[in-house]
Amino acid sequence: MNGEDVPPDTFAMLEYGLEDEECRLYYALVTDWSVGEHVLITEVTFETELDDGTDLYPAGTHYYRHIVSVGG
Repeated sequence: MNGEDVPPDTFAMLEYGLEDEECRLYYALVTDWSVGEHVLITEVTFETELDDGTDLYPAGTHYYRHIVSVGG
């Protein structure tokens, strides 16, 4: 976050089932952000191809960029 790595064990995890699907969600509460734009890059590595029931994600590392704007 903002150029600093955030270890996975700092996130909370929630697992749940939805109809015939199994879901896993990682989340964190972030506080005291300064006003302005922040860039979050999520790096996820799949050891094998993943089918989430909607999309296929090939094995390998995937990067997701999120822009967060904090108002004042």
